[in-house]
Amino acid sequence: MSESRLVPSNLMSWPAVRNMVPDQKLILYHLWATCESVAGVQLFDPGIISGCLGLREGVIIDSWQHMEDRGLLEMDDATGELMLKNWFRFHNFTGIRMNLLIKTVDKIESEIFKNVISMQINDLKDKQSQAKSREDNNKPGQHVDENTLMKHANPILLHQYIRIMYIMLN
Repeated sequence: MSESRLVPSNLMSWPAVRNMVPDQKLILYHLWATCESVAGVQLFDPGIISGCLGLREGVIIDSWQHMEDRGLLEMDDATGELMLKNWFRFHNFTGIRMNLLIKTVDKIESEIFKNVISMQINDLKDKQSQAKSREDNNKPGQHVDENTLMKHANPILLHQYIRIMYIMLN
């Protein structure tokens, strides 16, 4: 699956989506495709969605409740915002996109969604720093401790390494 698409290419085959009626699938696809926020949070306005898709507002509201029951989105009734679940699973946040994500948090009105996204940002930063740390530890010329060598080395190469070290030390 491509990592640069706004909408996951397998969205319609997700178990929670597979047996939805076509109108509900269209609405879900529309929510993913038109989300203006890099964080997957947007205002829910059934009137606008109705106008865009040519469906009655009642269908939009019923579909939204059905999608929320299926765990596809979360709604904050106090602010009128909805958050697309699995958004962070299908979007990469590094460099400029990470900076945009951090700035986007301030624009979100829902305290619940702010907290969820802040936790996601912290998780992403942790994963990125761990990846950087692994990358830094694997640079050529770096010292490799014996435990790492024993875990990851090819046995034949390990044997050759030990022989070379033995020759050099004697």
